Amino acid sequence: MKLVITFVLLLLASIAYSADPTILAGKWKFNAKDSDDPKQKFQEAMKNRNGGFGPSGPETSNRPGVFSGHQSSRDRDRDRTSLLQPPDWIDISYTSPQVRVIDNRGEERDFYTDGRKTEKEMKDNRKIAWWAEWQDDSLAVTTQAKDGGKVYETYYLSPDQQHLYVKFKVQPLMMDQPVTILRVFDKMPTESAPAQTQNAHP
Repeated sequence: MKLVITFVLLLLASIAYSADPTILAGKWKFNAKDSDDPKQKFQEAMKNRNGGFGPSGPETSNRPGVFSGHQSSRDRDRDRTSLLQPPDWIDISYTSPQVRVIDNRGEERDFYTDGRKTEKEMKDNRKIAWWAEWQDDSLAVTTQAKDGGKVYETYYLSPDQQHLYVKFKVQPLMMDQPVTILRVFDKMPTESAPAQTQNAHP
């Protein structure tokens, strides 16, 4: 009987722990060695398709979508920077139901774990929307671009909680299959967090 009670208590504690987004909070340094190379991922996905790639990554196509010819050059440059150039570090904080993610470039995003939709107008007058929810022990985010393309992000920890994984599933309209990119971040001691880059926005 005691064994059953102990098991139930451990199970309840595990459920309560896994349901708490504070497990993601902290400062995390990008680990390039253990992360996917996004340029290589896109090249592998597109090598047999029209449009192909130039030396800097995805090129334009005549179909609408992320990296498509229907985007302005500024839009394409911004999307490339976001996907192909990960931040040096990110800082995650949680105040229910808000998860805030800030990086060294000054980029800031707020996710709400209650599933509400957030819209933001960019400096170039683009408008993007995203929504998030907490699923067991991970934060699931869906971002909808104005051209219809989508990016799915999942934030979750390694078993020892020393590494943060951010998995991107990118679904541009110009591609039939999504591209999956994994970023790995290592946990940083609070006192060692680098200063935020000034004038990060172009």
